[in-house]
Amino acid sequence: MPSGSLGVGVLTGKLKKVLFTHIKHNLPSIIAEIRDKVKEAEEDLHDLGPPMPETNAEKMQMIWGMILDFLR
Repeated sequence: MPSGSLGVGVLTGKLKKVLFTHIKHNLPSIIAEIRDKVKEAEEDLHDLGPPMPETNAEKMQMIWGMILDFLR
């Protein structure tokens, strides 16, 4: 066997080529899937409504506003 086809270095080089080929082939579909998931999560958050206020005063103001809306 030729010496250029034996050893850890040769194996590493071949495996690196295979890995990069798979990454290059699959990366666009992975990116598209991530974009779809982000869009889906943003739509779900939008459907849930505005975020909860952080301070107690803002929470009380929101509660009173909801009560007043309910009574109208």
